[in-house]
Amino acid sequence: MEKDIGGRGKKSHLTSIPPAPKEIEPAYEKWEQAAQTVFTWIIQNIETSLINNVFQFPISKALWEGLATTYGSGTDPVQIYDLHRKANIQKQGQDTLEHF
Repeated sequence: MEKDIGGRGKKSHLTSIPPAPKEIEPAYEKWEQAAQTVFTWIIQNIETSLINNVFQFPISKALWEGLATTYGSGTDPVQIYDLHRKANIQKQGQDTLEHF
C-alpha cells in the first residue's frame, strides 16, 4: 500500500516529508484534499471490522503509523511473543515444527 500511495505522488502524507503547508498558505487547500484522499485509500484497504477503530486518527500519517504499530510485522513485542508461542506448539504427528 505504501508503494501504491508513493506511486501516486502522495507518500509525503505518510511521512510528512516535506511537511504540510500551513493553513494560511495557498497550497494548503490542495494538500488537505490530497490528505483526505490518502486517508480514504487506506480506509478502503483495511478489514471492514477495523474501520470504526481507526477514525480516531486525525491525519493519514497518524493512521498509517497507528496501523503499523498495531498490525505491523516485527513492531509489536506482544505479537512477536504470540507468534513464537504458536510456532513452538505446532506439531505434525509427534514432531514439532522445528524437528519436522
